[in-house]
Amino acid sequence: MCITILTIVPQEISSHVSPMNSTAQVDPMPQDWRLHLGVHKTATTHIQELLKAAQGSLAEVGTDVVPMEVLRKERIPDLRLRNPHALLGGSLLRGQLTRALAPHLTGKSTLVMSNEDWMGASEEALAPVTYPKASRRLGAFLSAVPRHASMHLFLAVRRWDAFLPAAYSTAIKNLELPFAFEAVRARVMAETPDWSDVVARVLRAAPRAELTVWPYESYRAKGTEIFSAITGHSFEVLPDLPPPVATRTPTQAAISAIEALPKGLSRGERRKRTFEIWEETDPAKDGKFAPFSEADQTVLAARYTQQLEIIAALPRVRFL
Repeated sequence: MCITILTIVPQEISSHVSPMNSTAQVDPMPQDWRLHLGVHKTATTHIQELLKAAQGSLAEVGTDVVPMEVLRKERIPDLRLRNPHALLGGSLLRGQLTRALAPHLTGKSTLVMSNEDWMGASEEALAPVTYPKASRRLGAFLSAVPRHASMHLFLAVRRWDAFLPAAYSTAIKNLELPFAFEAVRARVMAETPDWSDVVARVLRAAPRAELTVWPYESYRAKGTEIFSAITGHSFEVLPDLPPPVATRTPTQAAISAIEALPKGLSRGERRKRTFEIWEETDPAKDGKFAPFSEADQTVLAARYTQQLEIIAALPRVRFL
């Protein structure tokens, strides 16, 4: 489906001088960076597919999109892992980032990227402190962004009773976890994680960035507004993309079967058997994995509402 771009948001697009038009040395990197910090199971895959579909239209209005496939191939934002001296970021990482991105840029003033790795792996979403390494990872990456560039960050949050089972499903699909979900459920009911803490840590890691946050529950109704915010351009219509199959949440029976797999399987064998179980999953028929009771959901919904109110009041946060 064709994407119609109505208006450019001029206040969010920095001026850019092309090397072709100047003899002076010009930083080849874009001057306006827009990063979607893809929290797991918050329509991140859908946003990445939208960016891929809109890549041509965005290029016409001065915006480069680096697709997710490229980010994974180039190991962005984990370039620092290639060089132990770049662990803390800075000029070494900046050089690595420039070399990795340059072949995929076309000289536009704005760059948009979406990647869940800025927050952490799916199993880190299940930790007592959600995404415990997010600020360190993000801070190291941002140290490689040109200092004169403007920075806009975007992320979604989601109700814990839906987010945690979905993140667990993703993690257990790829790893042998040392715990079953019941241990996560019990811990969360005793001490619920805090999205406002996650957001505050992101803000501390990016002191010169503006941050836009929205609840995943509003994504279906506000998808066009959210995507327009991420790209810095106003969209009238978005592609009607099919729902992703690979990231769907399985049934309770599938999760139980995966948890019951023998310990110590090789990674390859475990993944093979997990995917076989996954393929037999039919959430539309048998229902998604939903381990929280109605009473649990009521408690967690109230705590989530309080966290959203705190997030909306934080400085440098635009809450959609």
